Amino acid sequence: MLEQPKIRVARRQDEQQHDVYNFSDIIERIASESSSQQAEQQPQTAEMLSMRMANIQLIQGTFTLDDQVTDTLISYPNIQFKLSQFDSILAAIDDQQDLVNQFNIAIEDQYQGGLNLQGQLQLSPLTLQGDINLANIDLSRYWSFIDQLFAINLAQGQLSVNGHYNIALQDAALAPISDIKISRYASSLKTLRLFINKMKKYRLGCWQ
Repeated sequence: MLEQPKIRVARRQDEQQHDVYNFSDIIERIASESSSQQAEQQPQTAEMLSMRMANIQLIQGTFTLDDQVTDTLISYPNIQFKLSQFDSILAAIDDQQDLVNQFNIAIEDQYQGGLNLQGQLQLSPLTLQGDINLANIDLSRYWSFIDQLFAINLAQGQLSVNGHYNIALQDAALAPISDIKISRYASSLKTLRLFINKMKKYRLGCWQ
């Protein structure tokens, strides 16, 4: 169990306009050590490491993103994670064993928006399935990440989504794939206000 962990990620640009993060030096050090040790590494087997845990939990985690490139500061003050009856080598989904490898992820942002993912996973082949609920996400708070791609300024908008997902990232031979399916999907977008070229204002009501 991990209680109240705090993570902060900051991004800026150097003189060459390259993105630099507050952990970039750690990545560079690890990459340097890994390259120097490659010649000494022994061949690795493809067998999955056997691991069993009854309960893995993260309680009241905090994540902060300080993006100086887009002048955006986003905080997630309440992050919860739980994984129950975990078995790394069990094909829980393929064998329809519903009581193992169950997970629940709940994330709240500083604007009372929330994401909840619950479902089941297996590691070999890597597969996830479950339900997703995205509630009351204030799109205007995240628009700065992509606003340079559009001649539109999003002044107001709230997004909610729920549905069932099936995600397969490996096939039966453990080769990488990307098979993502969403079913029982429903969404709503409320009070969308757009400013085009910061002159003309458009307002949309609610649709779903």
